Amino acid sequence: MNSNPRILHVIDNTVSGGAQSQLESIFQGLRGQYSLSVAVLGRSGPYTEIYRALGVTVHLIKSGGNRRDLISFPRLLKLIRSERPDLIHAHLFKSMIFAALAARLTETPCVLHDHSGLDEDSMKFYFPEPVDRILYLLAFRSAIRSCDHLLVLTPWNRDGYIRFFHFPKKKINVLPNCIDRGRFQAVGSPKKNSLRADLGLAQDCKMIVMVGRLALEKDWPVFLEVAGKFPNPARYAFLAVGSGKLKNHLQKTAHEKNLVNVHFLGERQDVPSILKEADVLLLTSRFEAFGNVILEAMAADCPVIATRTTGPVSIIEPEVNGLLVGIGNVDDFVSSIERVFSEPGLAERLVGNSRVSIKQFDLPVVTKRLAEIYEQVLQEHGKKQP
Repeated sequence: MNSNPRILHVIDNTVSGGAQSQLESIFQGLRGQYSLSVAVLGRSGPYTEIYRALGVTVHLIKSGGNRRDLISFPRLLKLIRSERPDLIHAHLFKSMIFAALAARLTETPCVLHDHSGLDEDSMKFYFPEPVDRILYLLAFRSAIRSCDHLLVLTPWNRDGYIRFFHFPKKKINVLPNCIDRGRFQAVGSPKKNSLRADLGLAQDCKMIVMVGRLALEKDWPVFLEVAGKFPNPARYAFLAVGSGKLKNHLQKTAHEKNLVNVHFLGERQDVPSILKEADVLLLTSRFEAFGNVILEAMAADCPVIATRTTGPVSIIEPEVNGLLVGIGNVDDFVSSIERVFSEPGLAERLVGNSRVSIKQFDLPVVTKRLAEIYEQVLQEHGKKQP
């Protein structure tokens, strides 16, 4: 019988996303130390099988999946009473609220994990309707008041919780996202110009890549505007990697603007290979709570140019391991790209420094810190330790 502490993770869905990817990394880093399971409140996606392949028990609650659907709560409560986990770790909007309430009713220790960087500005973005925003704020304030610890991605997020939510600093832990650099080392060097050949590009064509959901917060229109400043398709190619609701709109815009240098690659499973072959990673986001793809680009030795938002500024030291640009500043994006391609030694310096700075985000380093947080919470509640 497994005597390790039982940790039940709760997440909104297992569709592709940054939180789902980080949960995979957490499971990889903590295997053997804890008995791990996950309750999925909404849609089941590809990460369901990824988690199961890691030996994690997946409970599909199977609710309708939207934020107003309350069916999943009694099912989650029943699961917790049946499984009796030693600790609950919740991710994403709905899960944090439901898990905190269920933990309170079952007297189970609870850790909430904010992957979105919630503050006054981001709340207005994620919940544009005032009524929805007020209802969520009321529910979320109640949830965080009852949790044992709150995990946030950056010091800026921590300060926001103290200022906006009046949350006690002693209960907040800054836990950045992590990266399994072994994935990128396993890829090795891509075949010379293999992606260029697939896309019909010249061997010396510069590839500028952006990876992310085709969603409003990523500000893809700026990416297209920047691409329009490099009109020669033989010299420059802009690759959009990802899927989402804006796909048709963005493709239509690119067609109307005759942006023949823009290539929509859709969602890909070979992102490490793409980044290894790319010349620059661009990230034009308006909101970026962290920016996992920045770590991926650094691991792939690809120079990074990103907007000066919460996540990127916690990873990038300007002019040292990357370049930062003001939100929506097309001209600065253009000049930064030109610098990477023309300024002697700049790309090499950014890549070399990235290899050093990324070590603090290594999977073993971050998951060891998470294990320490678990141990602290379990000790506070007199629970068994690993």
